[in-house]
Amino acid sequence: MTILQHLDLKPVATVRPGEITAYYKIANDMEIAPDFFDYFEATSTLLDKTIMAVSSWNDNGRAVCP
Repeated sequence: MTILQHLDLKPVATVRPGEITAYYKIANDMEIAPDFFDYFEATSTLLDKTIMAVSSWNDNGRAVCP
């Protein structure tokens, strides 16, 4: 079971409906890895109507939590 601390049920607001094809949701307490944006750029081609999201969530990413 995963517990999400930063639930956000609000839709993304845009000036013109349907203009966003992708966006990053970054929590204010998230540490961003050096390859964060490269990872999402590389996986962006996987997104289509059958995939809703690409995630970088990884509970095992660090050996020691600060």
